[in-house]
Amino acid sequence: MKLFLKILKYTLYVLGILAIIGFLFFFVSGIYNSLFADDIITAQNRIGGAYSFLWMIVCGLVAIATLFSTLAIKEEIYFDNFINNIKRLLKKEKI
Repeated sequence: MKLFLKILKYTLYVLGILAIIGFLFFFVSGIYNSLFADDIITAQNRIGGAYSFLWMIVCGLVAIATLFSTLAIKEEIYFDNFINNIKRLLKKEKI
């Protein structure tokens, strides 16, 4: 059961990070489609910008849902060797 929870938490983190990247991509895409897509801003460009902003909202909601749902899973996903290596790098050696 612990392995399943670790895999689930890792998957939710990856999905949340991808949703944040999608949020940023659609935010920039929506601004570009609304303002700078053509020399003459047409209704089609505004509709494309509106759809980009709707996708941005969806990605934001997915990111919030996935990242907050990981709080309920109390399993750690870090590997012991990885943590020990970081502690060793941060630890000051006495001469």
